[in-house]
Amino acid sequence: MGNPTRSTSQEMDETKDRLRGLMGRKDDIEAEMEGHRGRLLAENSTMNSPLVTLDGFPRDDIDVLAVRQARVRLIELRNDHKAVMSEIERALHQVIPSSSDSPRSLNRERQEGQGSGVDGTDVEGGEPFALVKSVDERGPAGKAGLKPDDLIVKFGSVLRSNNDGLKALAALVGTSEHKPIEVVVLRGEGNKERVTKTLVPQSGWGGRGMLGMHVVPL
Repeated sequence: MGNPTRSTSQEMDETKDRLRGLMGRKDDIEAEMEGHRGRLLAENSTMNSPLVTLDGFPRDDIDVLAVRQARVRLIELRNDHKAVMSEIERALHQVIPSSSDSPRSLNRERQEGQGSGVDGTDVEGGEPFALVKSVDERGPAGKAGLKPDDLIVKFGSVLRSNNDGLKALAALVGTSEHKPIEVVVLRGEGNKERVTKTLVPQSGWGGRGMLGMHVVPL
């Protein structure tokens, strides 16, 4: 039975702290994975390249032991990464209530946004919480039609009220590869034009990250 004296605010703060810790753990895992990938690259090897010659002898042009160790560790880290991303997703669902994505809630936000918008900020998703600094046209963001200087007011279920310094956005991206995310931005003169785009995070597109854009908090 939970402690009746604990407030919802306290529980939310604890969840956010846990999410920050999980994000740090994710970054550590990814950094270590990058190091082991670099080790394989230095040995001119991959996860699947042969370690023996056609005659069945160990290759003498690479450090076979180092390659094997890097491969084993990468497999372990991939499993760790999958586990921590699952924990991040669970924590994110607590930080970002699922009700914010319900049809009724979205319809209410849309009506409120269309009913005002005098200064270009009171639109669907509320006030902007992030600025798009740059976009690689080759990446997912560029293909989705996002542009530098766009002001993000809604990124999937992430809003100004729950973005937590972009940590929630990063967590959502990390768990949404190949999944469409609706992004609402303000652009144009006076940032009064509201534009909705569909972004699909993807790794391996030829550049850094899963979005191909640099975003900073407002």
